[in-house]
Amino acid sequence: MHIQRVLLEGVGSLGNVDTDFQARGINLVLGPNESGKSTLCEAMVAIVYGFGRGESASRRAWNAAADDPYAGTLWIERDGTVYTLRRAFDSDQVLLTRRRADGSEETLVEGNANPRGRTEECRANCQAIREILCLPSEELLRASTHVGQLKAEVELDDELRQQISGAGQSDYRRAEAALEAQYYDLTVVPLPGDGRRRQPRLIEELEGRIEELCARKQAAERVVAQLREEQEQRDRHRQQYDDLEKQLNATTATERALTDYLERLEERERLDVEADRAQQYAERLNRYRRMVEDAEQQLTASELATLGSLRPEQRRSLERYVTSGAEQDLRKREAFEERLNRCTQRLADARLQPMARAPEDTGPLLEQLRRCREHVERLGDAVQAERPKGRPVGTAILFAVVLGIVGLLVAASAGLVLGLILGAALGWLVGTSRRDAAAAKDRGRLEAATEELAAVCARLAPLLEAAPDVSPEVLLERWHAWRALVAEAEEVRREMAAIDERQALAAWRDPELRPLLALGSQALEDRIQRYTDAVRALEQARERLAEAEAETPPDAPSNARRADVVVAIEALERDYPTFAPYRNDATAGLARLEALRKEIAEKSAALSVLQECIHASELRVAELRGACAEDPAQLAEQIAWARERLGRLVLKRDALALAIVTLREAVEQYQGEHLERLGAMMGEYFARFTLSCAHHDQQRYVGVHIGEDHRIEALHASGEMLLPDHLSVGARDQLYLALRLAVTDLIVQDMPLPLLLDDPFVNFDAQRREAALDVLAHIARDRQVILLSHDAVYARWAERVIDLANGRAAA
Repeated sequence: MHIQRVLLEGVGSLGNVDTDFQARGINLVLGPNESGKSTLCEAMVAIVYGFGRGESASRRAWNAAADDPYAGTLWIERDGTVYTLRRAFDSDQVLLTRRRADGSEETLVEGNANPRGRTEECRANCQAIREILCLPSEELLRASTHVGQLKAEVELDDELRQQISGAGQSDYRRAEAALEAQYYDLTVVPLPGDGRRRQPRLIEELEGRIEELCARKQAAERVVAQLREEQEQRDRHRQQYDDLEKQLNATTATERALTDYLERLEERERLDVEADRAQQYAERLNRYRRMVEDAEQQLTASELATLGSLRPEQRRSLERYVTSGAEQDLRKREAFEERLNRCTQRLADARLQPMARAPEDTGPLLEQLRRCREHVERLGDAVQAERPKGRPVGTAILFAVVLGIVGLLVAASAGLVLGLILGAALGWLVGTSRRDAAAAKDRGRLEAATEELAAVCARLAPLLEAAPDVSPEVLLERWHAWRALVAEAEEVRREMAAIDERQALAAWRDPELRPLLALGSQALEDRIQRYTDAVRALEQARERLAEAEAETPPDAPSNARRADVVVAIEALERDYPTFAPYRNDATAGLARLEALRKEIAEKSAALSVLQECIHASELRVAELRGACAEDPAQLAEQIAWARERLGRLVLKRDALALAIVTLREAVEQYQGEHLERLGAMMGEYFARFTLSCAHHDQQRYVGVHIGEDHRIEALHASGEMLLPDHLSVGARDQLYLALRLAVTDLIVQDMPLPLLLDDPFVNFDAQRREAALDVLAHIARDRQVILLSHDAVYARWAERVIDLANGRAAA
């Protein structure tokens, strides 16, 4: 693995640097002091890892022009694949791409890779450095392959690297103590195995400060929240006030327009009423005049003219005639005459004529005749029943024949019947004369009944002679019919006489009125009523006409005024279409007007309430602004700064704790596994450094021993073990350079990493420098070595020399 190329843009005094390096051999970067050699070396490290904590501010001075690009790019080749890593130093934007041997390219990482960040992009960048580029952490790189000027004083965070590089004289125990002292300056949290109680330190004090700031921030935020809520409520009230005021103005305008609309409707109605009144007055006059004319024409009509020509007494006679019911009497008399004629016709019937000559008691006689006949028949039947068969009958027949002949001779057919009956009875009596006493008695009664029957027949002889073939029953019926007709005729004659007495009226006797009476009572009454109504109508029409003419005629309204009112109404209806229904429904319009006025009152009251609410909110806002003494944003900045500082301190504390634990574990690991191997590798490098060096004390070193307490001792050729303090400065620097190279070989033995040497031979004399360069030339056969120095004597060992002249690179 080797660095193929480096490109720096706007980095300090170097400006823009673009140079490439050999894969094998020593690459020498020459430049005088303060020419940017260390900047180039640090920039190459910063491209990979970025500026660590505390370095960001110090490295910003590299960016000479804020508007120019401030970035760096590394091309690293590993196993035929070229990785290009570009970092913008000001924003930590990183782009890592890979170009394979077949020419295909792909982007591996792109995004913000702030070394102090904890985002996914930062973790992806760190993972790419470890797994793809196979580079160690920045701390391990600086403790191994990155070798600066060997000096005793470095940063506290580099205590571990100081011990490994051998720049200081302290041992690992002193480094651990220094790290612990620095750790307990930050916190009181005890390290593992340390149970001592300590006073609160910087981290705890800062946490208390943060807690106090958070409490103050919460209090300020509560006040600000209340202030914001009150302001929002005030703004809502103002918005509600504005909206309600707009609604009120609109409602007020609608109310005024509706009031004007209803007034215009009322005015139009009043004008219409006045116009109608004037028109009605004119029409009434015309109507009354027409009524007078019609009444006069009706009175002059032919049928009423006759009544009009009569004298008043004649009209009164007609009225009395009509009202007295004379016509009804006439109709009754005519009906009676018809009944009398019918009775007369029926009495003239031949069957009823004999009844006229019959006595008055004909009816009872006929009834007695019927009863006597029935009695004689019953008695005859009884007597006949008591006689032997044949004898009474033959006798009766004989006598009946004899007496019948006699009766026929005397009284024709009626005598025949009577003779037969008497003969039969007498024959029957003769025939039954031989009966016993009971039969004699019956015969006596039969004889008495026969005598009575004969007497009745004698009285009815005229009737019987007139109707000899009619039975007594029929004669009785005819008698009753005749008597009824006679009674009816008498009753009709009496009624007609009474009617004739009542018709002695003046109207009937007046010849001039006879033609009118011929019309009939109803027609005459109707004509009189029409005449009376026409006269009354004429009088009323004349009275009304006189009254109307006596009145003051109403003034007709102006047509122009009404047209203006109509135009105004139509204009309001165009502006307010909802007014149109009120033209025919004024009640609904008044109800709407009342609702609008009520709505205006309610909204005015609501506006007053909102105004009070706004005033109260403004007072509350002013009160809260006075109570808001601290700005939450400033407190938040202080909290953020404190938390950031606390985070840095916590990271530093954790780093120190990790360094202490790691140092302890490393010591144990070195003691258990690597110390012997590290000592052998370090002794080999140290022996090679001193093999060709001839010192004034003629000492030569053949190895290095690392004890369990991490004490490093140099093994002299004589077998003596010497501590670093007993060595010269040059030998001591050689010893700790050997330690750095041995640590590098031990850590990155699977993947040789480039060595970055930033003028490490400042304290070396010429012999030691030549010995060290011989060793570096041997190392450069297998790995890349980049040496930065101001001395051109190193050029004879370099495969490529890059001269930094005036801040620019020249190969």
